[in-house]
Amino acid sequence: MKNLINTLNLPRDLGRCFSLNIFSLLLIFYISGIIYWYQTENLYLLISGIFILPLFLFFKRPFLIFLICLFFFSLGALRTSYNNFSENKEIKGYGKIITFPKKTEYYKEVQISIKSASRSIYSYNTIRFDKEAQIKPLDFIYFSGIEKKRLFYRNDNDYPKFYSNYLFNRSFIKSRFVKKVSESKLLETLLALRERIKEKFSVLDMEGRPFFIEVLFGERTLQDSTRDTFNKSGTAHLLSISGLHFSLTIFFSYIFVYFLTFLFPNILLIIPRQVLTIIFALPLLVFYALLSGLSIPSTRAFLIFLSLFLFLLLKKNTRYPSLLSLIALTFLIFDPNLIFSISFQLSFASVFALVIFGEKISSPLNNKIKNRFLKYILGTFLATITVNIFILPVITNFQGKLFISAFISNVFAIPIFSFFILPFLFLSMALIFNDTLFTYLLMIPDNAYKILVFLLNKINVINAYINLDFYFNFKTAFIYYLFLFLLLFLPRYYKILSLVAFLLFFIPDKDTHPKNFSAVFLDVGQGESAIIKSDNNNLIMIDCGGNIYDENIFKRAYAPFFRKHKVKEIYAIIISHHHPDHTKALKDILENVKIKEIYLTKEARSNLKELPENIIIKEVATPEKFTVDNLNIELIPPITYDKKPNNNSLWTIIKTKDKKFIFTGDTEKRFIEKMIKKISVEKDEVIYLKVPHHGAKSSFYPDMYKSLKPRSVIISAGADNIWDLPSKEVINFLRVNKINILRTDAQGQITIN
Repeated sequence: MKNLINTLNLPRDLGRCFSLNIFSLLLIFYISGIIYWYQTENLYLLISGIFILPLFLFFKRPFLIFLICLFFFSLGALRTSYNNFSENKEIKGYGKIITFPKKTEYYKEVQISIKSASRSIYSYNTIRFDKEAQIKPLDFIYFSGIEKKRLFYRNDNDYPKFYSNYLFNRSFIKSRFVKKVSESKLLETLLALRERIKEKFSVLDMEGRPFFIEVLFGERTLQDSTRDTFNKSGTAHLLSISGLHFSLTIFFSYIFVYFLTFLFPNILLIIPRQVLTIIFALPLLVFYALLSGLSIPSTRAFLIFLSLFLFLLLKKNTRYPSLLSLIALTFLIFDPNLIFSISFQLSFASVFALVIFGEKISSPLNNKIKNRFLKYILGTFLATITVNIFILPVITNFQGKLFISAFISNVFAIPIFSFFILPFLFLSMALIFNDTLFTYLLMIPDNAYKILVFLLNKINVINAYINLDFYFNFKTAFIYYLFLFLLLFLPRYYKILSLVAFLLFFIPDKDTHPKNFSAVFLDVGQGESAIIKSDNNNLIMIDCGGNIYDENIFKRAYAPFFRKHKVKEIYAIIISHHHPDHTKALKDILENVKIKEIYLTKEARSNLKELPENIIIKEVATPEKFTVDNLNIELIPPITYDKKPNNNSLWTIIKTKDKKFIFTGDTEKRFIEKMIKKISVEKDEVIYLKVPHHGAKSSFYPDMYKSLKPRSVIISAGADNIWDLPSKEVINFLRVNKINILRTDAQGQITIN
């Protein structure tokens, strides 16, 4: 086998990568087991020997490695399969809260470790309580409620099967009752101190106040516009708790120990300085892990430092890839579904990038550059480029596109943050008992924050001129990472071959036209949105709303469809009325897609604030007709205005060569009679009618169906919505009259070709 390695001229680094980093190998097989389960949901065939065969090249005891890898592959599949989901089934249980509550406008959500339950259920689960519930981490509680599915919109996307299955099978427990059984007194004291420190920052009259709270406590407090600045510049990692926070904690512990040993040098005769630093740093690390909200990055950093302390006390060397892999494996054994978390992916991928490629970066700098400052600047720049290249698929998946400013901003953002913001924020926490010193000290990070945001906004301007709008799906991401590792470990001439292979397999699809539909009624939950496509691929969108309880409706419902069909431009958006279930995604669509025109009523315009000035906005007060290629479009405003916005819906009629689509908004019964008098239907026309108001009884007017004689009707509603729409009366009438019913709540996206 060694001869085979020599024959192929494979570098020893590649052998060491596999043979010495056993935990990385186990992590790969464990993740493969998770993916295998979601791909097949089959536990009978867990692994094929062909995947193990290449490992025989690098191990002296291949059969033992085979058994270990097989065990972890099976463990990943079995651990993931233990999720007996029963929608809308009652459940009672007892467990411990293990995360800080996530607060939203409608509820409070926590993760819970379930100790016992009335039926078999995943032991690590999510529970939503009333937003006024008084709960804290490590509280033991009794709960009762029902298990419900998380939002999953069934629209066209390029997700692999295993990821779609994961999204479809996610669940949470909606609790109606909670009773606190016990709580930790020590934790109660620590949390009270946390709240006291946070309150000090909350009352600051400084521009950087929300930034300080987010950076120190892990709570989302920044405005969307400012957060967007960090996202586009590739510096969003500064907003999360990272290893830098814990490094500073250890640094200040070391400074304290240094002064302590200076005053009392005899201490060093009993306890070495390193051990003394660990003794003082460890409780601070525990406190800060709690202070930061127990996020994935902060927990990862805490476990890394805890492990390093242990190795230091035992006087053992450690291998960072193995240590990171072991910690990642611990996370995933605790909850396999974390592998699909953006926070988990970014947190570990970025650190793995620095660990794996760090030596390649640092060696040339140490050998050729003597100036420390220049070495730091170049090191920061190269590390930033390395991390951005390594996490590129994750970032483009999260943002939907790549911003070129991400490769530039960190060069100055990291030094500003590392030297002028975070250290002074840490020092300020020690001065909360003196308001004057506390405020004066925070002027330094506040001014540094202002400079940082100003520079990021200036750098982000280049995104408008250099458009790198591409997206990685699972296949291209796999090829991309395979190429990166081959580029790292293979000899020079093999690198050239891998580059050629990469270019052959990674050719992007140049067809930018939406395809495979002429009309689409999107699944947006309890809301409405439809797209009609002309012969020349111009798009007309009628409404862009969705589930009002979903803060990420665009990313979950619209973005996957737009990426699948390469939607970059929409000719016109027509808004029926201003209710959020018809307009919720409008802001995000305007930010991510080029729009030429918007048509809406005067009432809708007055209720929709901050419409961009660079788009033609037309208020429709009288019936209006226009054409877009082969589409003849007619807009019919309400006959008379009513106090109810539903009755002021703008109707849209789009006619093609042989079809007519009629969109009725949320108009109710007594106004429908007046509106249908404005519509004429020719003898041979095929009518597709969008049922008013999601099929509500208040909008049921039988004469409309008799007059228009639709071949099919489309009902856009959310599955299991609280209003029980569409109404049974509407459905029964349509069935009795043999009208074809298409429903987004039952079928997902409806496509008409």
